[in-house]
Amino acid sequence: MDEFEVGWRDARGEHRRPLIEAEGVEFETGLPVRGFPSYRGQRNFPGLYWSATTGEHVGFESWLERDHAMLLDFTPEVTGLLSQPLWLFWQNDKGRVVSHAPDYFARFEDGRGLLVDCRPLDRVDERSAAKFAVTRLACEAVGWGYRVVGMVDPVRMANVRWLAGYRHPRHATTAGLVERLMAVFSVPSPLVGQASLLGDPIAVLPAVFPSALGGAAPGGPGEAADGHDAGVAGGGVVSGRSALRVGDQVRLDERLHTVVGLSGTLVRLADEAGRASLVLLPHLLAAEGFEFLGQRDGAPVVAPFALLDTVPPQEAEKATAWERHLLELESGRQSGTGAGAGPRPEYDPALHTLEERIAAKAAEMRALGWTVSARTVERMRARYRDQGVWGLVDHRKTRLSSPTGRADERVVAAVAEVLAGQLEESTGTRGRVRRRVEALLAERHGAGVVPLPSKTTFYRLVEAVSAGTHAFGSAASRRSQARRPEGMFTPSAACRPGELVQIDTTPLDVLVILEDGVSGRPELTIAVDVATRTICAAVLRPAGTKAVDASLLLAKILVPEPIRPGWPEALALSATLIPHARLLDIDARLEQAAAKPVIVPETIGIDHGKVFVSDAFIAACRSLGVSVQPSRPATPTDKAIVERTFSSINTLLCQHVSGYTGSNTERRGAGVEAVWTLAELDDLLQEWIVACWQQRPHDGLRSPFLPGRSMSPNDAYALLVARTGYVPLPLSGLDYLELLPAVWRSVNDYGIRIDHRTYNCPELAPLRRHPSGVDAKGGLWEVHYDPYDLSQVWVRDARTGKWITVPWTHRHLISAPFADFTWRRARDLLALRGMDNTDQAAVAAAVERLLTRAESGPDRRVAARTRAALEPARTAAALPPAPQDLDVADEDGDAPADGPSNVIPFGVFDAFTDGSRL
Repeated sequence: MDEFEVGWRDARGEHRRPLIEAEGVEFETGLPVRGFPSYRGQRNFPGLYWSATTGEHVGFESWLERDHAMLLDFTPEVTGLLSQPLWLFWQNDKGRVVSHAPDYFARFEDGRGLLVDCRPLDRVDERSAAKFAVTRLACEAVGWGYRVVGMVDPVRMANVRWLAGYRHPRHATTAGLVERLMAVFSVPSPLVGQASLLGDPIAVLPAVFPSALGGAAPGGPGEAADGHDAGVAGGGVVSGRSALRVGDQVRLDERLHTVVGLSGTLVRLADEAGRASLVLLPHLLAAEGFEFLGQRDGAPVVAPFALLDTVPPQEAEKATAWERHLLELESGRQSGTGAGAGPRPEYDPALHTLEERIAAKAAEMRALGWTVSARTVERMRARYRDQGVWGLVDHRKTRLSSPTGRADERVVAAVAEVLAGQLEESTGTRGRVRRRVEALLAERHGAGVVPLPSKTTFYRLVEAVSAGTHAFGSAASRRSQARRPEGMFTPSAACRPGELVQIDTTPLDVLVILEDGVSGRPELTIAVDVATRTICAAVLRPAGTKAVDASLLLAKILVPEPIRPGWPEALALSATLIPHARLLDIDARLEQAAAKPVIVPETIGIDHGKVFVSDAFIAACRSLGVSVQPSRPATPTDKAIVERTFSSINTLLCQHVSGYTGSNTERRGAGVEAVWTLAELDDLLQEWIVACWQQRPHDGLRSPFLPGRSMSPNDAYALLVARTGYVPLPLSGLDYLELLPAVWRSVNDYGIRIDHRTYNCPELAPLRRHPSGVDAKGGLWEVHYDPYDLSQVWVRDARTGKWITVPWTHRHLISAPFADFTWRRARDLLALRGMDNTDQAAVAAAVERLLTRAESGPDRRVAARTRAALEPARTAAALPPAPQDLDVADEDGDAPADGPSNVIPFGVFDAFTDGSRL
């Protein structure tokens, strides 16, 4: 053991010691020693799985690792789990240092440790096998277990993934309910029927699923010989093909059987004596002594009738004539004759050998004008036996045409190379391609050695080679097409609401009036549930979406959308097929909910935008018990559903809104101006989601029981919630504060200063000039703020854990909430005028002027709108007042002039009120 060293990371830094000295290290509480790379063209999917055992994210580098993380998480004896826990170092026989980082470290309740490496059997090469062998020796020396695990039985993992959705603490059951569940399900019984004995299945099923196996994964983790999961239950062996076909031969119970029929999971077998039997496919595959033998010799071949339709009529008649002759050769009887007709004497198998019959048939066909010999008849007979009628067709008549014709292969290769080389260039013409191809051929083969075809022929060749690549079209489409994965797309599948929710941000193709009076395109961030296509939440912000926007989006997902003033009763949740009354018994917040379900996400799919990979957003997901699945870089197909939803929002909503800009400048009209404010457009968007999107049938939403009928997102949710159940995850005000971004500041005599704003209150007195005790942050204090309401911040007292609400010292100068981008704009205006942009009072006055200008609206002339960013507000026709919105507070016009204004928080909801306000 002395030759091994181990390296690990924790909150104090990096460590490296001899393995014997690290035996007592709690690796499960440390940090991963390596991250997971992410790059274009990546085949695996790294991500973060939320572990119910630890309450933390556990990293995985592939879905195989995710599956085994789930299995370990389901194992009751496991108390700790960490991905990429340590580096193991040793010297090989050449004296070189070799290192290896196992995939997982698991700690068991009895103190034992377990290292796990995940690798499919067919990908364990010689180098990996050597590392695994040395790692096993190191684990044995220190008393740890070690396993190399491979692919898991897909049926087993489907069950584990389903049950994993019910491992969140909100699904916790009482001891009394568990006892009742065990009593009701003491014998095999229909799931929903028995659950209804305990109450409404929608409320009971979330308790049934986590209790089904007592929290343990079926079969335990990593069961298989040599630590590898076998992937097939039982002792049967199926080599080669994994599916049975009619005509296959199998060995069962030491007898030879032939598959004579298949119906679902039922297999009809016939033994050599002709006795038939019916057996279930899982039972057949798991039976001891079962062996798959393949197709029996001489099995009839079914002709590819669809391909026969592509044969010219004359060739098809010739093949049919050959078939008649060959059938007579085999049986002696001519086709079309009655059952009692005997064979012709020259073809009677009882009188003549096969060679004699073949010679007779060749002579007969020559007499009919055919150019054949006995050898030709033998060859056609063999082809008919192997391929059926298709083998009798002259395949010179069925050759596939080449898209490049008879062009020189060197020219074709040069054209393909030149087209691939201009992927990132601006779109050019075919003439440019011709010149580059000519230069490339001269460089590689010499000038004039490879002649180019004529211009017309060359252009046809270029058209054929570039088909589907947008080589001479949109450069953006060309790059997008090239980023598509070479293999098949990985479908985004989900079986229940919340199993996978995709989040993304995009600029909206509508001009709006921003807070500073200047028009611009806002950014829309949405969350789409894959199973139901529900838009769980949508946040509309000015350009520059922040991590807090994504975190607040999570908050909006978890609370019901209320019916807003002016909305008709038809938009209420009670007016849909969703079982509103049954859900209301579980979640009282749904009483005045709009027609959109509340879906608690289990896994969130994101891209690599800095907003979604930020510490704030990942921490928010971790605190809510949500797994994170990033898409691969430059691979929009990994989150195709949310991408397609953006396109639908453009076509179904944006193009009908005043101020629509089109998707690009070529589609933009003349004189497009902003009409709606950001708050007004947000009102329109939220109403459209409830009134249109959630009620509109989607062609991609279909039940397997009603495949001919498309469903709306609300219909799909109503269908799924009946078999998955519903458990809410209400947010408190403290939860909301945790979702806000944080900065670390000292508390001085004047208070706390953030971006030249000072916050102070009497409650800060015990904290002034004192360190917080958080050494990792240099003794600074944790301060949370809302970027959309800078009138106050919240300080966590590290000693008591309580929050202190600290107002801005100059908030009495502002009559409405303001965001950080409003503050920055006001400072920029003062700087342009040569004034002190750090004077808080002056900046506050500039903020007030900006808010007044936003309420009045910009001048409709282009020049005036441009000057609006640099000049004080001027008298202008006021826009219609925006309707009351939950995300944007109204001014209190009756506030006394000599006292502080009654500031209403600008965010989703107040920090210290119940999250059900939404």
